[in-house]
Amino acid sequence: MRITDDPGSSHVPAVAWNGGGFGVVWEDDRNGDWDLYFARVDAYGTKIGRDVRVMAGSFGSLEPQLVWTGSEYGLIWRDNRDGNWEVYFTRFDENGVPLGSDIRITNDTGYSSGLSLVWTGSEYGVAWNDARDTQWEIWFARISHLGAKIGGDVRVTIDDVYDSWYPSLTWTGFEYGLTWRDGRDGNNEIYFTRLDESGLKLISDMRLTNDTGGSFTPAVAWSGDRYGLAWHDDRDGNGEIYFA
Repeated sequence: MRITDDPGSSHVPAVAWNGGGFGVVWEDDRNGDWDLYFARVDAYGTKIGRDVRVMAGSFGSLEPQLVWTGSEYGLIWRDNRDGNWEVYFTRFDENGVPLGSDIRITNDTGYSSGLSLVWTGSEYGVAWNDARDTQWEIWFARISHLGAKIGGDVRVTIDDVYDSWYPSLTWTGFEYGLTWRDGRDGNNEIYFTRLDESGLKLISDMRLTNDTGGSFTPAVAWSGDRYGLAWHDDRDGNGEIYFA
């Protein structure tokens, strides 16, 4: 079914299941700026109520990522309210009512994008790419259940001189699995590593793809005993979706 019906453009949706229905967040420019809107959808796909603007301002708000904790939503996005694209976080209830002020997660001279957010059962894990160290690298941070940043940023990719982009993060119940796109071997390939709850690596980086085409925008999920990985790949001369 169609969720949005307004004169603006709507892009980049993020969806989360709350046990009884879905929460959907997206970028929307109906008011002349890129704001974030939220809507409720029941288990059968019927929209409930009206759109709620959960982030607004004269700055752009882009790339939302949404998770449900069991009692509320956590949301990250990037915006440039402070003159640079940084990662922000906020919490709101099942109706889109804020539960606190939004907080700035990143604070550096580099541009931050490529966001991924997960809930561990007690706190949030966030991954993104930014260029604070000249090249694009993958970074990780923790956020408490009440929306306070825990500790500092952890740089995950440290051993190569090529750009690392578009992380995808998942939680297994005791550690994180992380995938991303990396050009260290002269071609865009998908890499994987495991992180402990503080973001420290448990293994060396693993290259997961190996073909003549470029591999991009990975998405990873945990099944309970293994990881599932999907990505965009152009090895056959056309962009196709692959799984492993």
